[in-house]
Parts: sequence; structure tokens; C-alpha cells
Amino acid sequence: MTSTPPRRRQRGWVVLSALLMALAFLPYDRLGGWVEAWLPAALVLCAPAPYLAAMACGGGFRRTLLFAAVWWMLGSVWLLDFDPEFGPFAWLAAVGVGTGLTFALGLALAVIRQRRGAAFMLAWSPVVWTGWEVLRTWTPAGLPWFAPAHAFWKLPVFYQIAEYTGYFGLSLPIAVVNAGFARLLLGDRGGRRELAWTGAGRCGWAWCRRTSRWRRRSPARPMSCSSGTWR
Repeated sequence: MTSTPPRRRQRGWVVLSALLMALAFLPYDRLGGWVEAWLPAALVLCAPAPYLAAMACGGGFRRTLLFAAVWWMLGSVWLLDFDPEFGPFAWLAAVGVGTGLTFALGLALAVIRQRRGAAFMLAWSPVVWTGWEVLRTWTPAGLPWFAPAHAFWKLPVFYQIAEYTGYFGLSLPIAVVNAGFARLLLGDRGGRRELAWTGAGRCGWAWCRRTSRWRRRSPARPMSCSSGTWR
């Protein structure tokens, strides 16, 4: 990796990452068409990357607090209009629980970086992120909102893998893509490898699913005899 970016730029990466995560889950139903389907998916494919790049530079506690606070405060703002009386309390509860759960992610990334280095942290960040999403569904105060895989709900070609692995099977390749983008932000050209392999794998999976679905739905062609030959 190249030299460490300035701290101001790292804080900007954290804020940008939180804003992109919040924007990915806004209601785009009024736009309709391909925008409603593809815009959230495109946002989550690059949203966590700036945060991962900033965490690779160090300073996990403050950056995780900034990332979690901006993300959950903006992402949960719809609760304010959900109920005029109890909406603010629900919003505060969601922000508090979400920020607390996000600290588990930041703590894991910070510990890995301190013990094994930034490159090792970025390499294993997809596994850490996916494990954090699993943890969010198991804890007593679980809050499995805003998982990156949820942004693909309008794209059945991609979320077919959830039939076998749950949405965690889609979150893992999304996290791999973001780890590749994070390495590119830090000037490491090795991030192209993650992006290439993940893109090839997802396209191959989508092609297999389309092919198998087409074969199941295609009626059997009856055999006929013309000119004395069967075909």
C-alpha cells in the first residue's frame, strides 16, 4: 500500500461511506423502472469501501462512532414520521442499538489491523462484515436492518443464491467488492483482483440460474419423422 492519506481525507471517507449507506435504502419506488432496481444495488457495491479504507489506516473507535452515528441517524429517519407520538423514541432507540452493534464491527476490524496489519484486515473484512450481519440477527437486541444484500431485492437474478445461504451468501461477495474498492482507494492495485473474481463469479452464477430456469420451463420438443429420419 502507498503512504497513509491525511486524517481529514480519512474522516471524509467515513462520512461519505455513511451517506452512501443511508442513500442506498431510501424509497425509490416513485422513480420506478431500472432506477428503483439498480440504484440501491450500485450504491451498496461501493458504500462500505471508504469506511474500510479509513479503518485500514487506523483510529477505529472515533471513525466507527462517526460512521455509525451518521448512517443510523439518516437511515432511521423514517421512524420520525411513522408515529407522531412514539416516532422520536423509536428513532433514538434504533440509532442507539444500531450504533452499539456497529461498534462490534469496528472493534473486530481494529483488532485485526493492530495484530495482523492493514492488508490482512482488508483481506478478511468480507468475512468479518458477513459475520457481523449474522451476529445482528442473533443478538437479543438484534437489528438486521440495512444489510447490503437487501438492496438487491428488485434483482432476482442476483439474489437466487439466498435460496441456499440466506441473504448472507449475497452479502459476502458484496463485501468482497467493497474490499477491492477500499484497496484501490489506498493505492493498492491488487484490489482489481477482488473486483474481477467477484464480478466473474456473480455473472457465472446468474448465467447458471438463468440457464437452469430456462431448461425447466422449456417444453420438451416432440420428435417427428420426415424423409425417413427422426429429429
